Amino acid sequence: MIVHPAPRRRSARNVVPPLILGTLGTLGIVALYFLVPGLQPAELVLLLVVVGFVALGYTQGIIRGLMSAAMLYIASGVAATFYEVAAPYIGAPISAIVDRNILALSFGVLTAVIWITLEALGRASFPDTSLPALGILDNLGGLLIYLVIGVLVASLLFNAIGYGQLGRRMHNRALLRPKFNQVLSLHYAAQSFWFPGKPPLIYVYDLNPSRER
Repeated sequence: MIVHPAPRRRSARNVVPPLILGTLGTLGIVALYFLVPGLQPAELVLLLVVVGFVALGYTQGIIRGLMSAAMLYIASGVAATFYEVAAPYIGAPISAIVDRNILALSFGVLTAVIWITLEALGRASFPDTSLPALGILDNLGGLLIYLVIGVLVASLLFNAIGYGQLGRRMHNRALLRPKFNQVLSLHYAAQSFWFPGKPPLIYVYDLNPSRER
């Protein structure tokens, strides 16, 4: 009987690089905390989210990354359309009053639920999206795509936190606020055709720096 060690080697290739990427990214964020005065813990957590997506992306490949990016685009667009309608139901266990905290929670929950559902359907329909012919380029391509996804997720989280009253102070003092807003502005521009009338306030409330919040 011949034993083929290839699956074990493939498994190691799928585990070791993400661990290295995650470790290096985490160490880099810790270094930023000491080197950049004024960087808040919440900003560090958002950067860790980006690192997590980068590490995951190495194992997912280009096709899966493109699918995930498209699904996040759809999920966030649907959430931005219906978060106000869904807010009373999503916030009911917490509060009978629909304030900006509940609206921010509604947007976050809708985005997560829709994205996870689409991901589950996509992975069930297309369990293997790897491109063996590309070799490590497939891994690196997936890494880059998931870097973009991670930055967008962090920007959406930051924006939702700032929309609610509870996170407003952290949001307004954040050093990364201009960078996150640039990402959100591009994302909104790509989705603007969804909203021919009044744009979702949760998207645009902080995109005009002259506005009082």
